[in-house]
Amino acid sequence: MIDDRPRHEIPLSRRLDLLFRVWRASDGTERDYDDVACAVSSATATTVTADDIASFRRGTKRIPANVVEALVEIFPSSRKYLLDDTAAPRLHTQLTLIDELVSGGIRGVRLRGGEPNTDPERLTAVLRELRERRERSVGLN
Repeated sequence: MIDDRPRHEIPLSRRLDLLFRVWRASDGTERDYDDVACAVSSATATTVTADDIASFRRGTKRIPANVVEALVEIFPSSRKYLLDDTAAPRLHTQLTLIDELVSGGIRGVRLRGGEPNTDPERLTAVLRELRERRERSVGLN
């Protein structure tokens, strides 16, 4: 029997957590659970609370399929990220890079040209290390 599961399956809760970290409100803060719950409730015609959204994000509560469909519309990312376990790892790598850029306080970046085999995971690791060193040097950790 052939195992068709993705090699690096990323739990849906972990993907949702990353979407909250990357797709922020216009003021730069993370999206509010109440606002997301209201949008999901409206889209699904069911009651979804802020506590439900927090539980989905922590992975302590299973996300119903209709809620996943609503979240796909609320967070401006590829539909495949939440809906396709096979495509999720590649998209997760890209979103993790964006998260690291935002977390590091980088306001602009140009990634053009360069080596065709540039590894986004390696670039993310380098950025994370630089951010952590900076935080340690100014006593943030």
